Amino acid sequence: MSNGHERYPLVTTPAAILHALRWNAVVRTTGQLGTWLITIFVMRLLSPVDYGLMGLATILLGFFGLINELGAIPAIIQRQQVEQSLIRKVFGLVLVSNASLYVAAFAGAPYFAALFGEAYPLATVIRVLALSLIIGALSAVPNALLQRDLKFKTISLIDFAATLVGAVATLMLAIEGGGVWSLVFGSLIKEAGNAVGLIAVTRFRVAPLLDFTGLRTVLAFGMKISGARIVWYFNSSFDGLLIGKILGEGALGLYSVANTLAYLPASKVLGLSNQIAFAAYSRLQDDRVRVRQYFLEGASIASFIFFPLCWGMSAVADDFIDVVLGPTWHEAAMVLQIIALGVPYRALGLFMQPLVDGLGQPGIGLKNTLTISLIVPAAALAGLYWGLIGLCVASVAGVVVAVTINLRRNLALLDAGYGQLLSAFFPSMLAAGIMYAAVLVANAVLAQVMPVLWRLPAVVVFGAFIYGVVTVSFNRQPANRCLELIKAAS
Repeated sequence: MSNGHERYPLVTTPAAILHALRWNAVVRTTGQLGTWLITIFVMRLLSPVDYGLMGLATILLGFFGLINELGAIPAIIQRQQVEQSLIRKVFGLVLVSNASLYVAAFAGAPYFAALFGEAYPLATVIRVLALSLIIGALSAVPNALLQRDLKFKTISLIDFAATLVGAVATLMLAIEGGGVWSLVFGSLIKEAGNAVGLIAVTRFRVAPLLDFTGLRTVLAFGMKISGARIVWYFNSSFDGLLIGKILGEGALGLYSVANTLAYLPASKVLGLSNQIAFAAYSRLQDDRVRVRQYFLEGASIASFIFFPLCWGMSAVADDFIDVVLGPTWHEAAMVLQIIALGVPYRALGLFMQPLVDGLGQPGIGLKNTLTISLIVPAAALAGLYWGLIGLCVASVAGVVVAVTINLRRNLALLDAGYGQLLSAFFPSMLAAGIMYAAVLVANAVLAQVMPVLWRLPAVVVFGAFIYGVVTVSFNRQPANRCLELIKAAS
């Protein structure tokens, strides 16, 4: 960046986008298969209370993680031109904000812990885990610069290595009886590995500049995105706060693990696609016809993936929990069954966020988030009267209502209607519904003659077969498009 102008050239071609998506998908999928096998073993070794403590600490630090960059990093990715002076100023801003938040987390940890009657070890867990703010500040700008150029192959390889090392460290500590500290230090090791890798690969040697003049336009854009993320985070964390405060750490641990498993398909797919989508929509923001085409096609493909995976998990929740996690987690089965049903709808809302941000309309994203954050927490609070299960049912209902309301303003950006979006995802939803009913019947029949260790894989294969038959019958388009994209990206 010695010339003071653009460090990385902007990439806009469909071939480059497909190439980025392919590498992000292949590397992250491979990595997640390995790390989630390790995670399953860790879950069997630890208790719901351990995960409850980690969940409470993550609620606080997750919020700090949303405001630590003041929205400057998304603004770097979205801007058409980036100069060296801007990079230095943003780097300095991120360092100062993260250091300040670490001090706040360290000082405020005992007060946050006191809200839940857990002065120890929750306060200590927060203080140690807050070191991730300092570590993440060092790699935020290098990561953003790689995203600008769609260099997701590099990002994915680094993330894969860091995630694997962190997972192995967590497992080793759990075997040694580390309890919640297995999760804490595993997370820090992953964060440190990711930072070291990004800095080493990009050779980022820029000195921070603590003069923040001229950042007004950057922050004006970024703060709207941060505002939407903060409101969204409040919405997504509200149920955890309710459960932890009223039902206790054990119930929160059950909910956290079930919620993690339910959102596994959506979080991994969206995690590898939304970064690319934000960068791609930013480059194509003046061509609304292509943006609409990509969005509707993406919604069709996402529905083709999310509905069968999530609803299939819901259909086999009881056997899945007993076989994979063991009897300690049996009470999480009903929670998993309910939450997984609503995941595709929440995923649809998340799928729209990079669209509005990439088109330079973060204000609409904020309105979307406010809508969800008014409806879903209110529903969760009302459902808590019937305990953990009531909260889960009410939350799912709230998500469906809120996402439906948000669709109107998002589709207006694309000059598209409800009918176009419905035609994109309804066939996959119908196919998944047929599969769900077939799996429930098959599971009830096989429960009389087959042990659970054999029954679970049998019904999973049966469900996949039913979904495949229905897809071939009347929903071939998204399947064929997935194959075309795989071939084009190879």
